Amino acid sequence: MINELVQNLIAINNITEGQELSFADALSIVEIYDKMPEPNNLIDEAEEMATYDIDALEKSVIKLKEESERFLNVCLPKLNDVDFKAIAQDYSRTFYNRYQKAEKELTAYWKAYCQLNNRLDYLDLDSQEYIEAEKLCEEAKAKHDERQKTVQRLYAEYEQANKESAPVFWFRADFPETVIVRYHDIASAILTDIKRIRECGS
Repeated sequence: MINELVQNLIAINNITEGQELSFADALSIVEIYDKMPEPNNLIDEAEEMATYDIDALEKSVIKLKEESERFLNVCLPKLNDVDFKAIAQDYSRTFYNRYQKAEKELTAYWKAYCQLNNRLDYLDLDSQEYIEAEKLCEEAKAKHDERQKTVQRLYAEYEQANKESAPVFWFRADFPETVIVRYHDIASAILTDIKRIRECGS
């Protein structure tokens, strides 16, 4: 657990120290945060690990403390400047714009069908002109219905994008800050205990 946590902190720090956060970057940070263990679970693992490999424990906890400090001192100020709401909205807006464009285009298909359908009312049912107009009308309706499927698919994608972006929309930098401060304090306490154990054992 401790080593996995260290790797996750490294990942958050590397993402934050990189270029401007994309939606994928922001979502990765949120997902890593959601998987972070309860601080007290670290204490339980450390106590168990100290009984059989205190050197490995010390090495892992030193890295945990380093990455916690890196986050709190370097990355947290950068995350505080990130507008997670705007990132989420920009992501879902892309899908909304595609849907809106397709929906507007659908109106033209519907109008073309309606015009042909209305024309049938003024034609003789037995005339060749009616037969040709009816065929064009059916073709126009088929095109409209096919296009409508595209609009429905794009709307479904927009709805899915809204769901995907919701965790990013509600995320704040102080969420990981609170738990990483605890990780840092626990790491410091564990290192102090390891030092005491070694001094007592020498």
